[in-house]
Amino acid sequence: MGKFSGVINLNNESIPKDKILQIWSRELFNDTIEMDKSFLIGLNNHNDVVGNEESIYNDKDLLVIADLRIDNLDGLKENLKCIQSKSLEIILHSYKKWGIDFLKYINGEFAIFIFDKQRNLCFLARDSFGLKSLFYIKKGHNLFFSTELKFLEMLQETTSFNKEYFINYIYNQATPPNIQTPFNNIFRVEKATCLEISKEKLIKNVYWELLYKPINYKRSSDYVEHFRDIFSKVILNQSNTYGKVSIMMSGGLDSTSIYGIAKQLRGEEVFPVSNVYDIYKEDDERPYIKLILDQYGEKNHKFIISDELWILKNYFQHKILDEPCINTLSYSLVHENLKAAKNGGATVVLSGYAGDQVFGYNPEYISNDLRNLNIVGFFNESKKLARFRNETLIYVIRNYGIKGLFNTDEKSPVLSEYANNFILSKKNKKIFKSKINNSFKYIQRSQGFTMTRSIAESLGMEVRFPFLDRELVEFLYNIPIQQKINNATTKVLLRNSMRGIVPDPILDQQGKSSDDLLLFQGFKIEWDTIAKAYRGSLLAELGIINLEDFKNQMLMYKHGVLSKGMDYFATLEAELWLKRKVGDVSCPSLQY
Repeated sequence: MGKFSGVINLNNESIPKDKILQIWSRELFNDTIEMDKSFLIGLNNHNDVVGNEESIYNDKDLLVIADLRIDNLDGLKENLKCIQSKSLEIILHSYKKWGIDFLKYINGEFAIFIFDKQRNLCFLARDSFGLKSLFYIKKGHNLFFSTELKFLEMLQETTSFNKEYFINYIYNQATPPNIQTPFNNIFRVEKATCLEISKEKLIKNVYWELLYKPINYKRSSDYVEHFRDIFSKVILNQSNTYGKVSIMMSGGLDSTSIYGIAKQLRGEEVFPVSNVYDIYKEDDERPYIKLILDQYGEKNHKFIISDELWILKNYFQHKILDEPCINTLSYSLVHENLKAAKNGGATVVLSGYAGDQVFGYNPEYISNDLRNLNIVGFFNESKKLARFRNETLIYVIRNYGIKGLFNTDEKSPVLSEYANNFILSKKNKKIFKSKINNSFKYIQRSQGFTMTRSIAESLGMEVRFPFLDRELVEFLYNIPIQQKINNATTKVLLRNSMRGIVPDPILDQQGKSSDDLLLFQGFKIEWDTIAKAYRGSLLAELGIINLEDFKNQMLMYKHGVLSKGMDYFATLEAELWLKRKVGDVSCPSLQY
């Protein structure tokens, strides 16, 4: 489908049409539909990788605009007893049958706008994990909405940056806030949420939550069978396209599992693209990759020699995104992979992204034994975890066991005192963490896909993320922790389920390679770019970061010392994004 935008006056008054059309003409939206004096729609249909789908459906009662992919389309059609095959027709019939509750029954990715003409109500909704973007401004009776934040930003008289957004982005290690955007007065529709908007008010409805409903089977084989059924169905649905399917495949467990299942389902239409290394032998995963290529007799694989695709290489060649995305730092690495997929005839790319998150590997899992007063089990598992992570037993007990029980007031060293105090004033005041809190937070952090999708769209492809299927996440969330990590071995169920599908040496490996050497290389080669991030720092001018700490940490990375991590990289990306956004001008011109 495609991106969309719109402006509607819910009091049937005229809208600022000329200004909107002028903005849309700047290559944002190439198709304009004028419904009447109070309603204007802009569409930009990028390549439809399924074929024969429209972005808008209009009848006498309802207007629906969407950028979506429905993975349970057949089940919905059966439930609705309708023969229509188009996704938007299914949405329309679902709304007529269930009202806005229809969102509970949709599994897939979507950003949806619905105008109920009879009730003069608008609805804005996003999928359960926020895989599609949707933003809005409500100003008087005017509702401005768009899948492109840029359009709403361009409507503003002046650029006014939202300090709270950047504080949260850095503190939560590059996870965007649920509602805020980088700009004041422009808001994000939250994931798993539908907004009901009338002339008088805006009502938020959360249509789905990840609820803890324990699944307990008598035999481990039952978990394996259930997982294989769901995972195979997800791969089948997400590989639906008229072209070929490429897998972003490392030698690790997540991406090879996707490849193995996809290969069994779609055969020669599936091929992998892998980033490998000739110089950095310790990070080269070709020995594992070749094992699975040989198992399936793969003839169409593509290896991308990546020794010179360092962090920040060609960073400024990619168009600036609507908001910071930490994966932009690895632009060249991702771009070369996706370009090879395109050259191989792929229209859809499957990524193993979020496998770590949904299998819930969080070292604080050992605190569950303490919570249940299983002291012997706690010490035994702590020893295994300490060996696995190469950390001392005392460190593991203190930081993952004891601290895992409590909501602590942790501060970020890169944030200023003002920013840390702001975060702590908003934090949960409960002393004890809930049993499932850690796993939920880990899943919620799977948000680093914006840049990958942007590159893929520019190449006429679509990237999909099988591990972020709602049914799969619900199942993995509710199985016993021992099916996810046991004896300090992670992804237990995935390893057991892929026997015979993925070679045993891949399933039995512990840990994974890293791109640390590309990071250190990038910090040396691209140092002038990095230095710009703290010279005349805009985040420091806004009072958000501790500039000296940030500068010292950047120097440590340059000298090959890897410590701390994500909050510093989040700061680096946020700073570079801000400087690109304001044209690297001095901060007094900013409004905040």
